[in-house]
Amino acid sequence: MNLPSELNFLENFYLDPRQHYRTASWLKSDFDSPTWTFNFGEGQDRNIYWNLTLDNGSNLASDSNSVLCSGFKYFIISATRTATGASDDTNALVTQKKSFNFALLVIDLLLLSPHYQISKYGLAGISLSHFKDILARFCRAENSSESVYNWSQTLRNYCLNLFKNTNSQSIDEFLKKHPHALIVTPAQLDDNKLGFDVSDVPRIRAALYLNGDYSQSASHAKCTVNSLNVSKKIFTNTIKGAHYPKTTHHILSFYKNSYEDATEFPAVEITTTENETLSQSHFSSLKMVIYRLGILHDLGLPAPDINALKYVLNAPYPSTKQPGRYRTLPSEVVFTTIRKAIEFHLEHGKEIINGFCKIAIICCRQKISPSKFTSKEIQKIIGPHLVSMGVKYLGLSARSTGSAKYRTSVRPHKKEYFTQLRNNAGLLELLSIYIGSVQLVVGALMARRADELIRLSSENCLDITETMLIFGNAKSTRRLFGIRRGEARPIDPLAVDMIKNLTRMHRILKRIGYTNERLSLFATPTRHGSSKIALCSASSFSKNFDLVCDYFETTVTADGHRYYIRQHQLRRFFALLFFYSNSFGGIETLQWMLGHANLMHIWNYITETLDGATLRGAKAQYVAEKLQSNGAAEFSNLAELFKERYGIDNFTVIDTEELEQYIETLLENAEITIEPEFFVDDRGEQFKIIVKLTRKGYFDA
Repeated sequence: MNLPSELNFLENFYLDPRQHYRTASWLKSDFDSPTWTFNFGEGQDRNIYWNLTLDNGSNLASDSNSVLCSGFKYFIISATRTATGASDDTNALVTQKKSFNFALLVIDLLLLSPHYQISKYGLAGISLSHFKDILARFCRAENSSESVYNWSQTLRNYCLNLFKNTNSQSIDEFLKKHPHALIVTPAQLDDNKLGFDVSDVPRIRAALYLNGDYSQSASHAKCTVNSLNVSKKIFTNTIKGAHYPKTTHHILSFYKNSYEDATEFPAVEITTTENETLSQSHFSSLKMVIYRLGILHDLGLPAPDINALKYVLNAPYPSTKQPGRYRTLPSEVVFTTIRKAIEFHLEHGKEIINGFCKIAIICCRQKISPSKFTSKEIQKIIGPHLVSMGVKYLGLSARSTGSAKYRTSVRPHKKEYFTQLRNNAGLLELLSIYIGSVQLVVGALMARRADELIRLSSENCLDITETMLIFGNAKSTRRLFGIRRGEARPIDPLAVDMIKNLTRMHRILKRIGYTNERLSLFATPTRHGSSKIALCSASSFSKNFDLVCDYFETTVTADGHRYYIRQHQLRRFFALLFFYSNSFGGIETLQWMLGHANLMHIWNYITETLDGATLRGAKAQYVAEKLQSNGAAEFSNLAELFKERYGIDNFTVIDTEELEQYIETLLENAEITIEPEFFVDDRGEQFKIIVKLTRKGYFDA
């Protein structure tokens, strides 16, 4: 129909839907082609290959599956249109691309799971219960690698099968040739979502390498699993999954010729942070995309029941609770390490910063990198305080020091490295240890998430009064277009003094032209001797913690594993500090540190700052440690319950973590509560930790 120009917008309403949804501005190929070429205005064209095998062995692009294949194609194009079905020209390409990707993920989920029996019943077989399951699957993780492709479990199975079928002698030869593949760092253990036995990790790495499943850095030093290469092997029958990389599992990465990221001991294994789930805004977008399957009714093609689709449009966010567990970090380990970190700051903090800044000033004047200085020149520049501490070199990990004529390698073998580390031989290592000490104190006293601390700005992390820490709340981006809402929280003067020492270094480095970057608070100069100062990252943040633990020699367990501290453990410690405050000289110190006038204010701050799982874990750890130190004396009714329920009457012989799990289970089932009870006596406001057995009404204090 020929319409006046001013009524051209009505043209779409007169089109046959089967024609209207056969084209899109991003689709560069014919609708019926077995290979779609598309481009959303970003770089080179990409492809969708419809010629894949379904779970019944038939080909999706064959004549026998033409209805199903056409249904998928119409669904994708429909998903990129506006809700009215108008031309995609009315919808921004970036919005179309987002909907396009959601549609591909929905199709892959249908193809991957035999539960939906898509090859047998087609799209008309998707029921209400299926839609509920699909929504729950998407919401169980923020990343589609896990929610759709179950990447961690799939990769784990792939690795174990490959390991099982790789020649053992070839693996041994590889590890002999590349001994650094044997190193598993604490940061990698943090990332052990694959659940491998640590002793198997080096041999699994070898099997992957021998199978060609690694990609290497430009310097050929670091090897990381090529997730795209692996995906092509294990997601062969997917639209999107085989052609896009997945999340990296650092437990499988290694350096071919370096131990710079190694720790002195293997780490006590801990569970990583809890899974992030799909945001509410993305959930709403997902529902709209799935609802577009309804266009198949207008096209006369098999489609899901309309009432099931209506449910999707109004579906509530499903419950996706997935409680994670952290291995307990004994309170004494944290207390002792924080004390040593504070002493390190008071005795050496300013001198370490001054020493590095002196080197930076001369580097700028002479326009050379720090690695050009000889050991004697380093000692002359840094001053007597650092020399008396034992500083001999720029850094133990520096590639070399001195001029080209007198260049000398200073990096020792691993055993000697940690001896020299504690003898203060390397200035750059001392600087990393100092920055890690500030991380430790600030992290313990502020109880913020690691991501929030990593992003702290050196220029404006303190307010004008220097009594408040300003940060971006990691959980406050909803309806803010991904921008974090700024928050301010009281911070103790000691932590402020440590922070100001770091910001002083950054101001000097910027003023002399050593760096022009806007630095994050915990930005750390590279230990290789270059003039680079990298922005703080999760990796450098963890490495600074590792150096602190090796330098101060945190506890090594009977099986030879060291406790390497992580920020999520310090969040629990924050609450433990409150619980234990009555045991080491009163609450006054905590009040001073947090800037609160009374105990109730401090407790309210703790409950507002910590999530339920972290606070519950802190309660369980405190009571478990008390039971082990005082036996049944302090919590007699709880001890009686343990004897009745679990047959435990001697708490000194049971593992602390096992005891914690029992207590957490009781808390989760609301069989007990653990709360402070506040009162006033002749000493002023006080509190006791009360354990209440809710079913019997018994109290322990």
